[in-house]
Amino acid sequence: MNRPAKPLSERRKIEFTAEWNGKVYHVTTADQPLSYRGACRFRGFRFSGRYIHRLVRNHPLAMKDRYHPEHRLIMEKQLGRFLLPEEVVHHINGDGMDNRIENLRLISNSREHAGEHTRGKRNPNGQFVASDPAMQEIKIRLYDKNKRIVTIYPLGKLISTTFTASRFIFRGRDTGFQDTQGLYVYQGDLIELSSGRIQEVKLENGIFMLGSLSLLDLIKSKDPNTFNGRIVGNVWDKEAIKNG
Repeated sequence: MNRPAKPLSERRKIEFTAEWNGKVYHVTTADQPLSYRGACRFRGFRFSGRYIHRLVRNHPLAMKDRYHPEHRLIMEKQLGRFLLPEEVVHHINGDGMDNRIENLRLISNSREHAGEHTRGKRNPNGQFVASDPAMQEIKIRLYDKNKRIVTIYPLGKLISTTFTASRFIFRGRDTGFQDTQGLYVYQGDLIELSSGRIQEVKLENGIFMLGSLSLLDLIKSKDPNTFNGRIVGNVWDKEAIKNG
């Protein structure tokens, strides 16, 4: 898992005031002493995929555990307002942990954000060429109606290849984590926890969740990419899965 270029101990408290639905909120990041809490967690900080999340107080759009993406907090402070859920903060240099304001650009929606990674790059056939490393890291699980199988595609391949628009049905995004069996976990998978409870992996505000807990909350201390749970199926379970 990548580490931020700027040490966590040097990252400053974020504080601003903004209005949401007619109510004024004074938002602050949790000002706690930093201490190591496992392979990928610091007090008040956590890593989720390619991004840093901060523990915040009084943010109306934070997750239930009060964490919120750092890059969104920095943009909100810069603009003096809360971001709309559909707005996306783009990292200009492709490094999702480089949250300097000069490296951030606000984009109105996720469709335009995908265009930022491919703009002006086409092969001789006129197809987009998604060479940005971020496009290869993000993997999407799709049901191919022609072949009647589920296949894993890097986002870069989907952008760079011409497919019939109606050929695929979305079947979840890669979380970046593995279960205790070494299987890659995707949005929509059903996970059996050590308690015996089974929960569906959902994507909420950019964080992969199992019920009220994020996957990072369930992480194994000895392996930063594996959490304590195993895949027992998914919400579309009757389709064969082919990892490609």
